[in-house]
Amino acid sequence: MMTPARLAIFGLLALAFVGVFWRWFYSQHRHCMDALQDWGHAYAVPFIAGFLVYRSWPELRATRFRPFWPGLVALTTGIASYGFFLLGYPNHMGQGFSMILALFGLVLLVLGPAAIRVLFIPIAFLAFGVTVSEAVMIQFTFKLQDVAAQGGFFLLSLLGPIFGYQCTLAGHQLEIIKDNGEVIPLGIAEACSGMRMVIAFLALAGIVAILSCRWWWQRVAVFLLALPVAIAMNIVRIGILGVASLWDKNFAAGEAHIFIGTVLLLPALLAYMACVWSLDRIWVPEEETAKPIGAPKPLPVVHGWSSAGSPAFLAGLLLLGSSAVVLPVVIAKWDVHTIKKPVYAEGGRLLRDIQPRAIADWTAGPDHRESAEIEETLGTTNYITRPYRKVVNGRNVDIVLHAAYYTGGIDTVPHVPERCMVGGGWGILSGPFRVPLTLDQTRWYEDPRDPEAMKLGYRKTRTGFASDSPGMGVTLPRGIENAAMQVTEFGDRDKRMYAGYFFVANGDIALTANDVRLLAFDLKSDYAYYMKVQVSSSMVSSPEELAAVASEFLNEAMPELMRCVPDWVKVTRGEYPPDNPRRGAGKNER
Repeated sequence: MMTPARLAIFGLLALAFVGVFWRWFYSQHRHCMDALQDWGHAYAVPFIAGFLVYRSWPELRATRFRPFWPGLVALTTGIASYGFFLLGYPNHMGQGFSMILALFGLVLLVLGPAAIRVLFIPIAFLAFGVTVSEAVMIQFTFKLQDVAAQGGFFLLSLLGPIFGYQCTLAGHQLEIIKDNGEVIPLGIAEACSGMRMVIAFLALAGIVAILSCRWWWQRVAVFLLALPVAIAMNIVRIGILGVASLWDKNFAAGEAHIFIGTVLLLPALLAYMACVWSLDRIWVPEEETAKPIGAPKPLPVVHGWSSAGSPAFLAGLLLLGSSAVVLPVVIAKWDVHTIKKPVYAEGGRLLRDIQPRAIADWTAGPDHRESAEIEETLGTTNYITRPYRKVVNGRNVDIVLHAAYYTGGIDTVPHVPERCMVGGGWGILSGPFRVPLTLDQTRWYEDPRDPEAMKLGYRKTRTGFASDSPGMGVTLPRGIENAAMQVTEFGDRDKRMYAGYFFVANGDIALTANDVRLLAFDLKSDYAYYMKVQVSSSMVSSPEELAAVASEFLNEAMPELMRCVPDWVKVTRGEYPPDNPRRGAGKNER
């Protein structure tokens, strides 16, 4: 079946295919390496798909392959949609599904419908190897995480009298309270994330359904079982970690979550197999019971398919080859950067390097650092969470500043209080509201030595006398004169709090997560960063009052915050960082 000529055909098509989609393969590798516990299974998906092809090899040998020209439409659509999700609306998940559509079209074009009947499932299974966009995963898993947290609380409450502890639940946060009063927080269902390994459980259910079920209704039933099993296994994991933490509280943190979650794939597999066993005994067709048991009849071998001179093969190779050449040319011509480089503040300055005394009129409290699990969920260790207090008319005004810096990521979704605080046990009482900030513009100035920055709308300000670098000129984000906050009111039992935030992304001000995406992942930029700035307080009575207090605080804090991000004017000119590819090129992204 596989002669040297046919191997050459497939080799040329494979090289051309990789030539078109190599950027997606590289990005997928980055996704998997950055979050092995969530997406490491993607490395196994192509091998499983290959095994499915091997399993169907006898049927393939008996199939007469004929070119099917409508497959060219699917191939062209896949390549075109890949270009759209690469250059028009950058989205890794969209690129991955476009790649699978193109592969489907290529197989249909060269081998025909008879081959697709056999190869459709292996091709479709590749979808489990595509990292789902964070925005989609959050919407999909956040409610499931709530169910798992409630189930974990119920299980731990049942086990409490046996092992001598009590359990509390606030949002998605669980705590074990031992008889001696020691409190052990369980960072299991992190406040901002969804359930880990949901896609891995779905992929496991899919492969069991494909390999073990004989009827489509059985396969659908097993696949629908994936979500209940994922939730049940997460509840079991919570129970195991909660009880284990009584002897060693390190089980409530670190790699134990990942290890036990991976181990629980085995009982999940047993659950799927038990489902298959049960479904096999629910209904057996009469014609099947009447068939004699014996070896299957060997299938005939069919020859005479797709040669190197096949018009369909040449058309597919020409389309893929030309696309592999045209895409880089378009990217270079448009000066597009689909893979972003990380960039940091000059001198490696971090947000926690902001000196407490730098905000002169405000008294700073101790910084709060999250657990390793929460930092992993937060997606960065470059953040600051610090309380501040100021006396106004004899009244204490307390606020909490939280700022977090991200750079070089792909398809990221900023963590916002509407999701994180709800996961932490707070409920949304009202909002979100868009409230403008009233910043003191008398402290800003335009630098006459830099007319280009002035023309682009960048202004500067100076650090205060209490700064560790007093009087230092700092570039402000463009559009800061129109800055606003997204403010939401939260409640927890008898407590209330307002939290508001905005973003600084690639030198501009942004209000929403979508604005961040458009700015931080501008295709014209070599680099990408964004910083979330959040101010919260339980001592204000309205969104407007929070915005007023935040404006007063930011008048002093903004220069210090902007020292912790790169000067975007220098970045766009190629003056910073030292390895900037635009250095000396005289280009300007704006």
